[in-house]
Amino acid sequence: RVFKAIDKDGDGALERTEIEQYLLKQLKASAIRIHPGHLNKAWEAGDTDGDGRINFSEFFHFAVVLKQHASIDLWAMELRRVFDQIDTDRDGHLGEQEVYRYLARRGMCVKPAQLKAAWKLADGDGD
Repeated sequence: RVFKAIDKDGDGALERTEIEQYLLKQLKASAIRIHPGHLNKAWEAGDTDGDGRINFSEFFHFAVVLKQHASIDLWAMELRRVFDQIDTDRDGHLGEQEVYRYLARRGMCVKPAQLKAAWKLADGDGD
Protein backbone atom coordinates (compact mmCIF):
# COMPACT_ATOMS: atom_id res chain seq x y z
CA ARG A 1 0.00 0.00 0.00
CA VAL A 2 2.83 2.43 0.80
CA PHE A 3 4.53 1.58 -2.48
CA LYS A 4 1.33 2.24 -4.43
CA ALA A 5 0.80 5.55 -2.61
CA ILE A 6 4.25 6.71 -3.73
CA ASP A 7 4.07 5.29 -7.28
CA LYS A 8 1.94 8.10 -8.70
CA ASP A 9 2.29 7.09 -12.34
CA GLY A 10 1.52 3.45 -11.54
CA ASP A 11 4.39 2.05 -13.58
CA GLY A 12 5.56 -0.32 -10.84
CA ALA A 13 8.79 1.53 -10.11
CA LEU A 14 9.54 4.58 -8.00
CA GLU A 15 11.39 7.51 -9.47
CA ARG A 16 13.41 9.58 -7.06
CA THR A 17 11.08 12.55 -7.62
CA GLU A 18 8.07 10.42 -6.61
CA ILE A 19 9.75 9.49 -3.33
CA GLU A 20 10.90 13.07 -2.69
CA GLN A 21 7.39 14.44 -3.31
CA TYR A 22 5.80 11.79 -1.08
CA LEU A 23 8.26 12.46 1.75
CA LEU A 24 7.89 16.22 1.42
CA LYS A 25 4.11 15.94 1.65
CA GLN A 26 4.15 13.47 4.55
CA LEU A 27 6.88 15.20 6.53
CA LYS A 28 5.46 18.68 6.04
CA ALA A 29 2.69 17.98 8.55
CA SER A 30 5.16 16.73 11.15
CA ALA A 31 7.83 19.42 10.61
CA ILE A 32 10.48 16.69 10.22
CA ARG A 33 13.19 17.31 7.66
CA ILE A 34 15.22 14.70 5.85
CA HIS A 35 18.88 15.25 5.17
CA PRO A 36 19.67 14.68 1.49
CA GLY A 37 22.58 12.42 2.48
CA HIS A 38 20.20 10.08 4.31
CA LEU A 39 17.94 9.86 1.30
CA ASN A 40 20.99 9.21 -0.91
CA LYS A 41 22.14 6.32 1.33
CA ALA A 42 18.68 4.76 1.28
CA TRP A 43 18.41 5.24 -2.48
CA GLU A 44 21.80 3.64 -3.15
CA ALA A 45 20.98 0.72 -0.85
CA GLY A 46 17.55 0.20 -2.40
CA ASP A 47 18.42 0.54 -6.08
CA THR A 48 20.19 -2.81 -6.19
CA ASP A 49 20.00 -3.22 -9.96
CA GLY A 50 21.32 0.31 -10.56
CA ASP A 51 18.58 1.34 -12.98
CA GLY A 52 17.89 4.61 -11.15
CA ARG A 53 14.47 3.44 -9.92
CA ILE A 54 13.19 1.48 -6.92
CA ASN A 55 10.97 -1.44 -7.86
CA PHE A 56 8.70 -3.28 -5.46
CA SER A 57 11.26 -5.94 -4.55
CA GLU A 58 13.85 -3.22 -3.81
CA PHE A 59 11.46 -1.06 -1.82
CA PHE A 60 11.68 -2.94 1.47
CA HIS A 61 15.46 -2.52 1.63
CA PHE A 62 15.14 1.17 0.73
CA ALA A 63 12.58 1.71 3.51
CA VAL A 64 14.68 -0.14 6.12
CA VAL A 65 17.79 1.90 5.34
CA LEU A 66 15.76 5.12 5.33
CA LYS A 67 14.51 4.29 8.80
CA GLN A 68 18.02 3.43 10.03
CA HIS A 69 19.64 6.62 8.73
CA ALA A 70 16.85 9.18 8.88
CA SER A 71 14.51 7.71 11.51
CA ILE A 72 11.68 7.85 8.98
CA ASP A 73 9.29 4.93 9.09
CA LEU A 74 7.27 4.85 5.86
CA TRP A 75 4.86 2.25 7.24
CA ALA A 76 4.14 4.31 10.34
CA MET A 77 3.54 7.36 8.14
CA GLU A 78 1.03 5.44 6.03
CA LEU A 79 -0.65 4.03 9.13
CA ARG A 80 -1.00 7.58 10.50
CA ARG A 81 -2.48 8.76 7.20
CA VAL A 82 -5.13 6.02 7.29
CA PHE A 83 -5.83 6.67 10.98
CA ASP A 84 -6.42 10.34 10.17
CA GLN A 85 -8.83 9.37 7.37
CA ILE A 86 -10.83 7.20 9.78
CA ASP A 87 -10.79 9.69 12.68
CA THR A 88 -13.39 12.00 11.17
CA ASP A 89 -14.14 13.85 14.42
CA ARG A 90 -10.39 14.50 14.90
CA ASP A 91 -10.38 13.55 18.58
CA GLY A 92 -7.34 11.28 18.26
CA HIS A 93 -9.36 8.12 18.92
CA LEU A 94 -11.16 5.77 16.59
CA GLY A 95 -14.78 5.02 17.36
CA GLU A 96 -16.74 2.02 16.13
CA GLN A 97 -18.93 4.19 13.93
CA GLU A 98 -15.93 5.90 12.35
CA VAL A 99 -14.38 2.54 11.49
CA TYR A 100 -17.72 1.21 10.22
CA ARG A 101 -18.19 4.25 7.92
CA TYR A 102 -14.59 4.02 6.69
CA LEU A 103 -15.00 0.35 5.76
CA ALA A 104 -18.36 1.03 4.10
CA ARG A 105 -16.87 3.84 1.99
CA ARG A 106 -14.35 1.32 0.71
CA GLY A 107 -17.04 -1.18 -0.19
CA MET A 108 -16.30 -3.54 2.68
CA CYS A 109 -19.50 -5.07 3.98
CA VAL A 110 -18.98 -5.72 7.66
CA LYS A 111 -21.89 -6.67 9.85
CA PRO A 112 -22.22 -4.67 13.07
CA ALA A 113 -21.81 -7.87 15.11
CA GLN A 114 -18.54 -8.65 13.32
CA LEU A 115 -17.24 -5.16 13.99
CA LYS A 116 -18.26 -5.35 17.65
CA ALA A 117 -16.40 -8.66 18.05
CA ALA A 118 -13.28 -7.25 16.38
CA TRP A 119 -13.60 -4.06 18.42
CA LYS A 120 -13.66 -6.02 21.65
CA LEU A 121 -10.39 -7.71 20.71
CA ALA A 122 -8.68 -4.53 19.52
CA ASP A 123 -9.77 -2.13 22.26
CA GLY A 124 -7.52 -3.44 25.02
CA ASP A 125 -8.26 -0.68 27.55
CA GLY A 126 -11.99 -0.60 26.85
CA ASP A 127 -12.19 3.13 26.31
